[in-house]
Amino acid sequence: MKLHYYPETDSLYIEFSERPSVDSYEVVDGVVLDVDEIGQLVGLDIDHASKFINLSQLEAVALPVMTFGGAKPSPTLPPTTPWLNVPPPIKQPNLQYARQEA
Repeated sequence: MKLHYYPETDSLYIEFSERPSVDSYEVVDGVVLDVDEIGQLVGLDIDHASKFINLSQLEAVALPVMTFGGAKPSPTLPPTTPWLNVPPPIKQPNLQYARQEA
């Protein structure tokens, strides 16, 4: 999923898939759903986004995030992680033990 903000139009586009959109449906004034050729949701466009959404903060809550900004997340991050204030990964202990001779 990708978020695209366009300040010149104050619109926020949430891209759910890289598949091309073939149809759009305005569900309420200023909110448009984009669907692909089989009717699957591929994007959501919100006009005048700053009137409805706090764009100064983005937070992921208990998402199974596999990558973030090209970096691999630590499996030990807490379930609620502010995206703009991600703590550094916790170093894992080395669990390899030296074999002791008797």
